[in-house]
Amino acid sequence: MFLWKRFATRVRRASWADWIEVALLLVAFWIAAGGWRRALPLFLRAPRWLDFQAYYIAARLSAQGDSLYATTLQRAFAAQLALDPPPYVYPPFFTTLFAPIAALPFPIAGYVWMALGALSLVVSVALLARALHLTAWKIAVLALIALLMPATIATFNVGQASFLLTMFFVAAMVVAPRAMGGAKNFAAGALLGIATGMKVYPALLALPYIAARRFNTVIIIGAVFCGTILAGIFAGGLNDTLTYWTQALPQAGALNLYPPNQSARAVMQRLFEPYAMNAVRNRQPVTIEVLSLANVPLLGTALGWAAVVAILGATAYVLWRRQRVLNERDAFLYNFALTVPAMLLVIPLSWDHYEPHLLLPLAVAGLYRTAKPAPKILFALACLCLALHRFWNVWLFESPFAWLMMFGFWGVLCAWLALLWSPTQDAAQSI
Repeated sequence: MFLWKRFATRVRRASWADWIEVALLLVAFWIAAGGWRRALPLFLRAPRWLDFQAYYIAARLSAQGDSLYATTLQRAFAAQLALDPPPYVYPPFFTTLFAPIAALPFPIAGYVWMALGALSLVVSVALLARALHLTAWKIAVLALIALLMPATIATFNVGQASFLLTMFFVAAMVVAPRAMGGAKNFAAGALLGIATGMKVYPALLALPYIAARRFNTVIIIGAVFCGTILAGIFAGGLNDTLTYWTQALPQAGALNLYPPNQSARAVMQRLFEPYAMNAVRNRQPVTIEVLSLANVPLLGTALGWAAVVAILGATAYVLWRRQRVLNERDAFLYNFALTVPAMLLVIPLSWDHYEPHLLLPLAVAGLYRTAKPAPKILFALACLCLALHRFWNVWLFESPFAWLMMFGFWGVLCAWLALLWSPTQDAAQSI
């Protein structure tokens, strides 16, 4: 009876923005559940683990003292295991972290890696729920977002490290939201330094620490990152490290117009440059042409770079201003959360399996504190767009228009826009 009265009170107090938010979330969850239900049986029958294959073979080659980036050796070793991985394009340090799992037989190692990813996702939800003081129903919404909104099944399917990185991001944010506490700041810096050593793009998460003048944490991030480079040299030799920085990273970081790439530059380029790709449909090879709005590649390039500059500029301004408007803890939480979608928008490659990182900004934007109407609606729109992006391959085969290949971009952009707003002033001053 008490719960019913409390629910009835909430309904009476709900504003128009609350009703719009609930309606959009219900539609988003319904669409995402359909995509999740469609992908799950295929994944359970035969997970592909393509990226995991690359990690596994590289770690085994490193253990043998062979080069990580010698494609001939990779293919020969993969053939022995009846695997077909993409080239290894990650830092040598990654193989040192992966070595204990690579010591296991491949199928067992794959399921151990998948279990580690699932555990990382659960820990991320638990840390966010505790740090943001979420109520039971908000924890339920966050759990649904974690399960449905990001490309969860796709990330498990390719065996990416996104869940582990997301846990590092969340832990770094919640362990030291204030500048006090040397050990906590060291832990936050170490987590982000390790994440940057695994994949370089997390280095952008140093921005909220710079805005807060927490330069000791920035130094720790840099020092730990340098330590990961030395660990890579020790594990794989200097040649592998040089190969990564001079060849593998530039090649992996080059702009790619493949539809799952939802970075600002890739989306703008696809809108103004025709793109053809090979695919398989009904077991037959086909060539699919993504239809652009116009064939003006220079315009797409200009708009892409303009979007990157605008996003970085607006993010930097809000980071600086918010530190001087809100209390220290709230300012840092909102700034850290804002930096995550900004990072995903400005890097040249923002694959759909990076979407688990959005768990953090969506939790802060939609579930922490009392949001203004616009951020509430943007939060729900972000979830809806992420749900629609789950069907990018359907659009690709049925309606291959470039503007239908950017729902992931809209989802990240809505999350970023929602976090440009500060919380209501009363709520912000309550801690």
